[in-house]
Formats: sequence, structure tokens, C-alpha cells
Amino acid sequence: MAIWNPVGEAALDALLGRLPLPPSPRVLDVGCGTGTLLARLAERRGASGVGVDRSPFAAAPARATAAGFGGRIEIREEAFDATRFAGGSFDLVACVGSSHAVGDAAAALRALTPLVRPGGLLLLGEGFWERDPDPGYLSFLEARREDYRDFAGTGAMGAEAGLVLLEGLACSREEWDRYEGEYAANVERFVAEHPADPDAAAMLERIRPWREAYLRWGRTTLGFGLFLYRRP
Repeated sequence: MAIWNPVGEAALDALLGRLPLPPSPRVLDVGCGTGTLLARLAERRGASGVGVDRSPFAAAPARATAAGFGGRIEIREEAFDATRFAGGSFDLVACVGSSHAVGDAAAALRALTPLVRPGGLLLLGEGFWERDPDPGYLSFLEARREDYRDFAGTGAMGAEAGLVLLEGLACSREEWDRYEGEYAANVERFVAEHPADPDAAAMLERIRPWREAYLRWGRTTLGFGLFLYRRP
């Protein structure tokens, strides 16, 4: 999967194309996954920048992606540390589906905002409650009601960090279904092709209840949105 979150590729490409960025922008992607966002900005907007992801399963394909851009994209396989970057040094800072790399969404906004130049952009991808979660779903997720806000409340978090909300875009249910379906199918396929893998049983024990919980509760309860902010 090129994108490790429910954002559809067409929606992501459209958003990246209309970002109000200067020529050859400098970009930081926190929790960069396979490096897809950085690569598309490099291709379409002439961007350069840094992707940070502590997972070797993300960093390896991200480095392979970055290799095609002549050194314009640097991938760091490490935990994110805001102190390793100069303040105001990026035209765009992205954290899409990766606020856990900093703590939570509010912590991510507080930590990342100083890295954006005045007038620059911050792109947050975050979950939100579409409706009050069923207690059974919260128990399954080992989550609390206060772990997420609703769509409007999530967008408003930027103001708490001194940011101005420019746009909020919620993923469609079709995008969620595609993402969850591909995720589950990939695990099932891997196990079918590698039945002797020492983690095979544990993979199935996790993915099958996860898929059932998504169909029962998740697809009507948990949304995912992209929130674009400007630093004044």
C-alpha cells in the first residue's frame, strides 16, 4: 500500500496540487511511511525535504523512493525529535496519521508549529469521531472517548497552537472501506503464502477481530480527516 492511511490517492493528489507553496518548497514529513507524500511533492512541486519514521519497515521503502530524487529527499529512520530541526525552516510540515509519533494531535501541533516558517503550512491527518463511540468499540480499541474530537473540534485544535485553519477534508466511507479491506486482505494473503512464518498465527488473531470491529462499529464511528493550517 503506497499510502498507510485512509486518504484516497486522488484526494491527496488534488490537495497537494492546490497547496499554496512557494517554488521549490522545503518539506518535513513526520511519520513519512513509504515516502509517498514527499515523492509526490518532489515530482509535482519541485520540493525537497526530510521524512522521519522510526519503523524500518517504513524507512526501507521510503529510502528506495527517495533514491530517485537525486538527494532532494532525506529519510531518517529514528524517533521524531523536534529539537533536531531549526525553527521556521520548512514551508510545509506534514503529520498524516502519525500524531502518535509526537504523543497525540494536540502535542503534534504544539511541537510542529515552531518548525513552520511564518506564512507556511502545516498538514495534519487525524482521526475524529463521526458519532459517539459504542462502549464495546472503545473497549476493543482500548481507547477513551476523549482520545478524539469530532470533525469540527479536530479542525479547531489548530487555533490552540496559534494556527489558522485553511481547509478540512474528511475521507469518504468508500476510502475507509478500501483502506481497511486492502489492509486485511494483505495480511490474509501474506499468511496464506507464508504459513510457517512465526508471526502468522498472531497476525490472524489480530486482523480478524480488527476487521470485524471495523465492520460492526468503526466504519460508522471513526472518521479520518486532513486539516490544512497556516502559521501567521
